[in-house]
Amino acid sequence: MEVKQEPKDEKAPTSPVAPSVATSTKEPPPREEPVLEPVNGIVQPPVIPPPQRPGRQTNQLQYIQKFVLKSVLKHHFAWPFTCPVDAKKLNIPDYHKIIKQPMDLGTIKKRLENNYYWSAKECIQDFNTMFTNCYVYNKPGEDVVLMAQTLEKLFLTKVAQMPKEEVDVDTNTQKSKVKKTPPAPRIPAPRTPKVVTPTPTTPQSSLPQLNLPAGTTITQSKPQSVLSSANVPPLLPINHQNSVPLQHMKGVKRKADTTTGNSLESTAAVSKVPKWTNSQNSVSSIGSRSESPRILV
Repeated sequence: MEVKQEPKDEKAPTSPVAPSVATSTKEPPPREEPVLEPVNGIVQPPVIPPPQRPGRQTNQLQYIQKFVLKSVLKHHFAWPFTCPVDAKKLNIPDYHKIIKQPMDLGTIKKRLENNYYWSAKECIQDFNTMFTNCYVYNKPGEDVVLMAQTLEKLFLTKVAQMPKEEVDVDTNTQKSKVKKTPPAPRIPAPRTPKVVTPTPTTPQSSLPQLNLPAGTTITQSKPQSVLSSANVPPLLPINHQNSVPLQHMKGVKRKADTTTGNSLESTAAVSKVPKWTNSQNSVSSIGSRSESPRILV
């Protein structure tokens, strides 16, 4: 008897399937910029992402925020583009009729801080919108147009250095905080008293410093007394007998007279004055008056 074996269903071996991981790399719906009416001549675009279209943080957006936007804001031509255009203050009432989507650097900065963008392309689009609005409303060759062109060149130069691949950056992950152990208290070492040895001080010479050749020595000699016995002459003895008493001479008044008699009287009065002929007597008379010997040098 033949036994029939039923054919078994042979299934091809299948490889293990990895579990699906939910990722947030799915692109959201395209962004729609609403048309807003100006308030006091200013239109402020939204800076907070809507709930149906949340933003994210990527490496390219961080690069634009840290390097591109900061470099453009630091430029001295950036001041007309740092805030929304005030059509009322600038007296341009037709600005918001021509420009439907106003944009400025201040709005881009707030959007980057609030994670408004989903990708770096959206942020670059806002930069291009700002430059295009300036070229559309203003005439070629104006100062604002030249300033916008300079900023656009700087912007393109910085964007060219941006990372090529865009990767998500998880900002919710918190780094594990490592508790730092307090350092052990330091025990100060005992201080040993310092012994200060006095250094002998050499008296400074009062002599002036001279530029003398090498090998010469200076010897100090003792000062000699100014008055010595050799230099002092012997004192003269005082003779009181030969001294002539001093006479107080009265002044003789002379009158202008042409007569001969008056002239003779005047000459006779002058002849009465004693004449000192002896030098020794004069010295003795001076000594008797002052009563103190003098040293003749």
